[in-house]
Amino acid sequence: MMRTYIVSFYQIAKNLLPHFLQRKAVLGWVTQGGLFWVTATGESWTTGSAARHLAWLRALMAPMESLNAIFAAYVDDVRYRLSVTGQIVYLEHYLNDLYDPLERRIYISDGSPLLLFLYNKADGQDTFVIYNKSESASPVYLPNKEDAENNVDFIINIPYDTTTTPILLDKIRASTNVYKPAGRRYRIDDNPTGPIWSE
Repeated sequence: MMRTYIVSFYQIAKNLLPHFLQRKAVLGWVTQGGLFWVTATGESWTTGSAARHLAWLRALMAPMESLNAIFAAYVDDVRYRLSVTGQIVYLEHYLNDLYDPLERRIYISDGSPLLLFLYNKADGQDTFVIYNKSESASPVYLPNKEDAENNVDFIINIPYDTTTTPILLDKIRASTNVYKPAGRRYRIDDNPTGPIWSE
């Protein structure tokens, strides 16, 4: 069950007032000494004074209700951020909410295929056989150092008509780093030869 944090402090305070201050009385409030006068001009509770007291009460409660509205907005924001995970669909939704809320064109695609690693026979890893060209087997290509540095797990694709600045790229990187799974490397593809972020 989801709780609501909106509280009407004014209504609570008004309900704690005597009935004659809540405009529930139709007659003046009579004490043993006669009518109860509240102002220097001699107005009783039933001649407009209750409205002034309710307005005063509303003014007293306004800061509390303002703080309550700020807190409720904060709770909604935290609930939203807690619902985001490192899954592609959630991460795409989150990035589009932040940086392309109208057209929602930011998407995530798979990165480069896994690189091929060579092991010694003593390492006990699964091995494959390298053939000579004359044996007409399918060729196996070994990556060079530059290919290994550009290998990423996923690519964040930004629309090419978006004006990307270093500040915007840093914001996208910071937003992504909060939710991406640990150890995953990615590239922001507004520039195919751009840097790889792996923090």
